[in-house]
Amino acid sequence: MATSICPAGWRLPTGRQTNDDPLEGNELGTMIYSYDIAGELQNCGGTCTYANYLEGGFNAIRTAPLWLARSGLVYSGSLKYTGSDGSYWSSTVSSTVYGNSGAYDLELGYGGVGLSRSSSRHYGYSIRCVAE
Repeated sequence: MATSICPAGWRLPTGRQTNDDPLEGNELGTMIYSYDIAGELQNCGGTCTYANYLEGGFNAIRTAPLWLARSGLVYSGSLKYTGSDGSYWSSTVSSTVYGNSGAYDLELGYGGVGLSRSSSRHYGYSIRCVAE
């Protein structure tokens, strides 16, 4: 029986990206993009990043309907970057780094939005469940 951190009827969003389309299969990235939050797309090829935010976008990530907090992360037993950065796990496993213990995430910081970075799953990132 599979288990989930999300309640019944909810799941973690996908976070995969391809080199051709950074939003294909990436529900986390599509959510940010659809609300006109992120600025200019740059650095595509493995991890796509949006530089800066559109006017009001930095504050829009933490208001309705998204409510994405910049809650920081837990790393080496300590809470770091609260109030400045936020990272959210996707359900998409990444084997490109960390073997099969990696997953893709969405990163929100002062400098922009990281759409699909591959990180080790031992980091304490936040989650955002979406309805099935």
